[in-house]
Amino acid sequence: MKTVKFCLFPLLLLVSIPFIVGFFCPKEWEVEVSTQIAASPEAIHPWVDELARWPDWVTMGKQDVQIEFTFEGEERGVGAVAMTKGPGSNVRWEITSSAPEKGVWFDELLEGTTPAKGAIMFKPEGTVTTVTWLDKGTLGTSPIHRLFHPLMESSLAVAYQKNLENLKAKVEAAAP
Repeated sequence: MKTVKFCLFPLLLLVSIPFIVGFFCPKEWEVEVSTQIAASPEAIHPWVDELARWPDWVTMGKQDVQIEFTFEGEERGVGAVAMTKGPGSNVRWEITSSAPEKGVWFDELLEGTTPAKGAIMFKPEGTVTTVTWLDKGTLGTSPIHRLFHPLMESSLAVAYQKNLENLKAKVEAAAP
């Protein structure tokens, strides 16, 4: 009996540590990345506002994986909806606000998570525009999900930065 108690207590402690640590991890997550594009906000806006153009520059961080985009609602602007389907990338975006001089704001839902809010914002600075992708949401109440907070933020930051670099290449190549 002492042997069982001797083995069971450390095992129970080992299993409970992630729950305890996760309980103290942040509930909210936020990712913000930026790049500078040699174009006006008005030249960038159609690439962001028209979700049917997103497949040209949004990769979901997986260049080698085929992601299927579908669309519904409006063609562009408020009410436009894009959905992706692919390994680990079932996402739904819906534009909730759009302004050519400032950017777009959207609701986002990654399958199996809580809804998030995002924006792709423009800040003109002379002949370039700083384009910022901001995304934030909550991880829910599960302490296990909250343990992965840093990993999720860093992987999203890498994916969004890649997307902005793709956007930059498309916009600058299309500039007169």
